[in-house]
Amino acid sequence: MGVIGGSGGADLGAGNGRRTPSGESTETRLAVEATSGDVTQGGVLMRKKVIIFGLAADVTPDDYDGKKYRFPFAVVEPKFSGSFTNEAVISEHFMVVEVTGTVRDTWKLTDDELKKVMFALGVDGLLPKVKNETLAEEETVGFYSTSGLGSKRPYDPSEIGDPEGAVISVEIEKPSVGF
Repeated sequence: MGVIGGSGGADLGAGNGRRTPSGESTETRLAVEATSGDVTQGGVLMRKKVIIFGLAADVTPDDYDGKKYRFPFAVVEPKFSGSFTNEAVISEHFMVVEVTGTVRDTWKLTDDELKKVMFALGVDGLLPKVKNETLAEEETVGFYSTSGLGSKRPYDPSEIGDPEGAVISVEIEKPSVGF
């Protein structure tokens, strides 16, 4: 965990890829700045967290007929200190998504399309854990049969941006203080 100085739904669009002269992603910096502090929505005080994904790795074992990806990500929670500077708490995590060969073959996707669909399915399982603040260092999501998802693809890969560099903003409801 480190310290540096939305809408609740997932926007799986790709990042803009621009960098500052120091090499940091402008989208990452903008995402952190755009979410600093608490917001009120419908009279409920909300906190925002930002999930920033890194470079995915194919971690499929040689003797496995399916596909397995490991998506590294950081959760950034801006903290308003009341001074002119804001800080953010950063925690680093991994999302591992696995599909069997049967699932992969049923969906009839290219490797790039499969990675995007696996990313979107993983995010579906990840967001509730971020909102409930029950996120582990490594979260694993497995799809071993199409019976729960149907033989139809759960997502259209053409509507999913590149997982690498994806930024997702998540609103977290603050518990109300009761008397």
